Amino acid sequence: MFSDLTGAEAPAETEQSRDPWTTDPILAGSVLAQADAAARDELIAFFATAAVAASQQGQGQRFMVAA
Repeated sequence: MFSDLTGAEAPAETEQSRDPWTTDPILAGSVLAQADAAARDELIAFFATAAVAASQQGQGQRFMVAA
């Protein structure tokens, strides 16, 4: 384990501490941050598929997810 300049040991890195959905201040308040990883992956895939389909039809698409 490494220490900072004060000599204090750095906290152990965990899966949770590496997850940008929970550590990023903007993303952490989102609905996706509150979902588990599997549900998050499904939602992201859904939005990506819908966005591609809309762009292929010449339409722009905006998505808003409400809690």
